[in-house]
Amino acid sequence: MRVTLEQWRMLKAVVDHGGFAHAAAAVHKSQSSINHAIHKMEDQLG
Repeated sequence: MRVTLEQWRMLKAVVDHGGFAHAAAAVHKSQSSINHAIHKMEDQLG
C-alpha cells in the first residue's frame, strides 16, 4: 500500500507545528485523525 499525499501533509504539519494537537488545529483535522495517519504511515514504511 502506498503512503498518500495527505499522510505526508499531516506529517509535515506535525513537524512544522511541534506536535499532534497544534498540527490538528492547523490542518482542521482531529488529533486522532492525525495520530492514525502517522501510525498508518509508520506501518507502511516500516
